Amino acid sequence: MREKAISIRTNFKSRIFNKYQNEGKDPTVTHTYLDSEQWKNFLKRRSTEKAQKRSKRAKQCAAKNTCPTHLGRTGWAGFEDKVDGIWSSLEATNKSLQGVKNPFTKKFLSGRAKKNTLTNSYELPPNAIEESKKGNAYIYIHTHL
Repeated sequence: MREKAISIRTNFKSRIFNKYQNEGKDPTVTHTYLDSEQWKNFLKRRSTEKAQKRSKRAKQCAAKNTCPTHLGRTGWAGFEDKVDGIWSSLEATNKSLQGVKNPFTKKFLSGRAKKNTLTNSYELPPNAIEESKKGNAYIYIHTHL
C-alpha cells in the first residue's frame, strides 16, 4: 500500500511539473494546497545535474522497451490476481505457450497481453515471446515486484 501511495504521489508531481514548469506557470495558484516554498525546493531538485542525468537515463531505458506492459493503474501489485485468468486465455490461443512452467515468464507475458474486445481474449504483441526468451522476464519482474 505504501508503494502505491508513493507511486501516485510521484506521478502527480511529474504531471504538475510537466504541465506548469514547461509553461512557466505557478501551480500553487491553481492548487492552493501546494506550498510554494516546497514547490520551489522541488524545482531546484529537479533542475540539478544529477536529476537531469537520472531523467535522461530513464528516458533512454524507456525507449529501449520494445514490449511495454498493459497492467493498468494498479501496476504489478494489482495484477497478481489476474495472471491465472490471462494466462489461461493466452494458452488457449497460443499453442507454443502450453509447455511454459516458469512463473516469471508467465507473469512477463501476461503483463504484456492486451485484451481484444472483439474476441474477448488476450493477445500478445509480436515480439513478446521473443523478449521473454532473452531472459528479460526474470530480470524485469524480479526488479519490479
